[in-house]
Amino acid sequence: MRFDKILHNGTYATVHAEPMMDRHGADALAVIAKLALAFDRTGQLGLSARPVRKHDEADGAGGIRFPCDLAAEKPGTDVALVGTLVPPERPAQAPVFAWLRVGALGKAIHVHGARVLMSGLTGVAPGPAAPVARTPLLHALAHGGIDHEAQPWSFEPHNLSGRGHAASAGKLVGRPAPQIEPAPLPDVYPPPDVRSLPARAQAAFAPIPPQWEPRRSRMGTEDARWRRTRAPVAPEDLDPRNESWAPWGLWSEAPLLG
Repeated sequence: MRFDKILHNGTYATVHAEPMMDRHGADALAVIAKLALAFDRTGQLGLSARPVRKHDEADGAGGIRFPCDLAAEKPGTDVALVGTLVPPERPAQAPVFAWLRVGALGKAIHVHGARVLMSGLTGVAPGPAAPVARTPLLHALAHGGIDHEAQPWSFEPHNLSGRGHAASAGKLVGRPAPQIEPAPLPDVYPPPDVRSLPARAQAAFAPIPPQWEPRRSRMGTEDARWRRTRAPVAPEDLDPRNESWAPWGLWSEAPLLG
């Protein structure tokens, strides 16, 4: 049945109905209403039509630019920002501070110019940075990555596309250092631990793919027993938050208020 044909939309949103299977194996109908706003050339804010995405859209650097809109069940509210940092007109020598705030959610970052990892008295650390230029806020510029030379491969599970990860720190000398790092936002309470590995790996504001943590661990156990007794229904230990694509620090359990 084409549910879109019988769906009555009396709003300005783009609406789509997609039949799906929920995590218990029951038939479900996901109805997505997508409302977009945009600035025109004169700076006026108005409505803008955007299609419902049925698949993740890649960012060209190992992450995703825009996530799929379809989900049979999705708790809480995801927040993300996809964009480019534009520094002041004069070249910025020091890191540029940027932040995102939506309701009670807040997250801040430092954006550095290009720099490489160097060996020093305290170990391997980023060297001097070039002036900050236009910088896409991608997870590929944050801490993470895969060490394909290690046996077995070593990787940062929270960010497979990043830079600065290796099985041995000595391998990193001369390689590009992360340019996006988490920063404290003074009025966020309780203050998040911006030094944690998830915070560093997902410092950018962009959405994360389903293959990254913590989404990967929430998919449930897809083992031989599951394939024999339950597939294609989701595993019993699936966590509905596996559909939440918000990066570290930008998921709200409670609905956001206007």
